[in-house]
Amino acid sequence: MQKVANAPVAARVEIETKSEELAIAEVANGPVAASFIGAGVGFAALGLPIPLAEAIPAFKTFLTWDKGVGPLIGKVLIPSALFFVVWAVLGFLWKGKNTNMRTALTVGVVGLIIGLIGSFPPVFEAFTAK
Repeated sequence: MQKVANAPVAARVEIETKSEELAIAEVANGPVAASFIGAGVGFAALGLPIPLAEAIPAFKTFLTWDKGVGPLIGKVLIPSALFFVVWAVLGFLWKGKNTNMRTALTVGVVGLIIGLIGSFPPVFEAFTAK
């Protein structure tokens, strides 16, 4: 077996590169902002009925739509319905529009904080009717 030391190159390959700019499409952010705001409203609506149900026995009775589940069903279904309603209405109104995402995200985070505080046991137990 022979080794070929300096074999000639049969053909040179040249690679040509082209720099192209990618066009970034402008996409409306209205429906996304609507989901953030809807989530914030839903979270806040979850955190508010919990202490209210502990403080006001009549409100707790109102939230009890099923005896087996107790007031939990009302505490969960009302915020869920509010989320979907706010999301649908704002999503429809803001379809194809650009909104301030910082404001929408702030509303969502504030609603989340209200929901977490309201559903934290030491907080809602402080409102328990005696």
